[in-house]
Amino acid sequence: MSDYPDLPSEVVTRLRAEVEALKFVGEVADLTGLIQNGQLPRQTPAAFVVPVREVAAPHSHGTGRMTQKVNETIAVILVQRSRNDAGGVGKVDSTQSLKHAVQSSLIGFVATNYKTPLEYVSGRLEGLTPDAAMYRLEFTAGRYHRQTSS
Repeated sequence: MSDYPDLPSEVVTRLRAEVEALKFVGEVADLTGLIQNGQLPRQTPAAFVVPVREVAAPHSHGTGRMTQKVNETIAVILVQRSRNDAGGVGKVDSTQSLKHAVQSSLIGFVATNYKTPLEYVSGRLEGLTPDAAMYRLEFTAGRYHRQTSS
């Protein structure tokens, strides 16, 4: 087992365990497959955990082995299919309660080998079609990368 942190996998595991409203939780490979095939998830609401960026701070010591703080940002992309109302018009349920459930599960969570808890960064509508709404929530956590050899 590697000591290298895998924030997306830990977030997937946590969401599966704590957010019962989600019918499917996957990673970037799952989302990529759907996009390539022009499909939506079969079961919604669904969430996909995607690495977004890493930002490293400058080396924290003047000499010796290198140590850098790395802030890693992930996105949780929520997908909610529309449903037809009595008149056959597609309606997308509000994602508000789902967003709050995801935020409650992740804010303050400390992943393995991370030094700071996940913090909520931002959220925005990622896409809206007649068939579905996609909402993106971003979270960040910090870890330290230490040089293991000289």
